[in-house]
Amino acid sequence: MTGQDDSDASAGTADAVSFVLSDEVASAPEAAIEHAERSLKDTLGAITAGHQLEETKQVTDYAFETFAEGEATVLDGSGRKLGTEGAVLANAVAANALDIDEGHLGSDGHPAAIVVPGAVAVAEEQDSTIRELIEATLVGYEVAVRAGTTRPEVTGYHTGTGSWGPLGTAAAVARLRGLSPETTSQALAIADFNAPITPILRSVANPGSGLTKDGIGWGAYVGITAVEMAERGLVGSGTSFDDADVTEPTTLGSEYAITEQYYKPYPGCRWIHAGIDAARELRQLYDFDPAEIETVRVHTFENAIRLATTKPETADAAEYSYPYELAVALRTGNVVPTDLDASAREDGAVLDLAEKVTFVHDEDLEARYDEAWLSQIEVETGERTYTSDVTYPRGSEQRPLTDEEFQSKLRTLVDGPLGRGTADAITETVADGSAPVDALLAYWSA
Repeated sequence: MTGQDDSDASAGTADAVSFVLSDEVASAPEAAIEHAERSLKDTLGAITAGHQLEETKQVTDYAFETFAEGEATVLDGSGRKLGTEGAVLANAVAANALDIDEGHLGSDGHPAAIVVPGAVAVAEEQDSTIRELIEATLVGYEVAVRAGTTRPEVTGYHTGTGSWGPLGTAAAVARLRGLSPETTSQALAIADFNAPITPILRSVANPGSGLTKDGIGWGAYVGITAVEMAERGLVGSGTSFDDADVTEPTTLGSEYAITEQYYKPYPGCRWIHAGIDAARELRQLYDFDPAEIETVRVHTFENAIRLATTKPETADAAEYSYPYELAVALRTGNVVPTDLDASAREDGAVLDLAEKVTFVHDEDLEARYDEAWLSQIEVETGERTYTSDVTYPRGSEQRPLTDEEFQSKLRTLVDGPLGRGTADAITETVADGSAPVDALLAYWSA
């Protein structure tokens, strides 16, 4: 491995393993535990709603045709169960299907979506408590973020969550199964080496359906199978944490990256969200008629400008279309999961408005990319031009969602598929750390 110091070749991996299995995680700062608890709820909501997409149903059908039955719940509300690997694949694809799952700016990805499916499946298998599941989620999240922030140093290019998140999946599962340090080390190594490439900027430019974007489904599957292989005695080749230039694992346990996460109020790429918020705020301030809009100019950073599709043909393409989601926000005042449906994507008024969206590369906002993903929009009608402030997206550290806003999101994602009141019941159950995970997963039983 380039840059590796042979005299201490596995020090980084050893640091990560020590954190994964540490008893001290149980006494992590309350803020970190609270974020892990919220991440669990947010991801369960994203999985539940994501399972309702046709593309996700096709993956779930594949999982039931391919994998053996078992004791891991598929979180689509049907009550069906699969073996651990099959359930992890199906639930992890669903977790990112709507692109409404939480994220982490520093790693530029979605750690919880790739960690929680494996953690939930194995917590069910191990008869774990909810507190043990939350701690495993925290451990997996922290390891995944360290892998995500180091991946560009190792590969030299931008990859999606599936390329680094498997280490987080493996970490969470290793903790729940109580693996030895040596087996945990090999699980992380196997996960790291076999992680998919997930060239995310390709999916930004050419969105597919179901299995592209961040590669979270396959990444989670690699993470869980890496543990299975390590338990059978297979040996890996170290991890990227062992590179002499990588220092990230040394902060594990002393700094908690999960407290820096963001939560999405809308389905769609996070790079779009500041524009959606700017559009909503202009509507509220000026109450203009969307039919009179002649031009919309978006001042933003380069990566957001890549999201230029004006007529998305799939749900994934809609999630990666700045013009489409901005037009929806300007027309309706919001963006919700049903706006990704095929019928919604055929709305002529929205598509006409999407064609009027243009982009301006803003060097100041580009320079602030590592701080926040910002946008400013101008809406021009025949009468005047309305200009927003430079806008931080809601759900960020700068504009966090209130507890009620978060709970409202969870209701939107969960109560439709599982029944009214389920989201509130889930929140109450998760708050009882001593309760068994089975008590939580009962809400997904038919």
